[in-house]
Amino acid sequence: MRLGVTALEQAIANLAGEVATGKQMLMGRGRAIGFQFDLEKRSHFYNTFDAHRLLL
Repeated sequence: MRLGVTALEQAIANLAGEVATGKQMLMGRGRAIGFQFDLEKRSHFYNTFDAHRLLL
């Protein structure tokens, strides 16, 4: 029987909340200047680490 939430579960819950808050802030700022973000439309995100290294 499980009695409490582990530290990892709490950290993940906090992170998920921060991500949601950040998305809402980003979308709000975009709306303020007439831009609409459609984050749900995106199926995946690309890792551009190597591409950015080429710019240095």
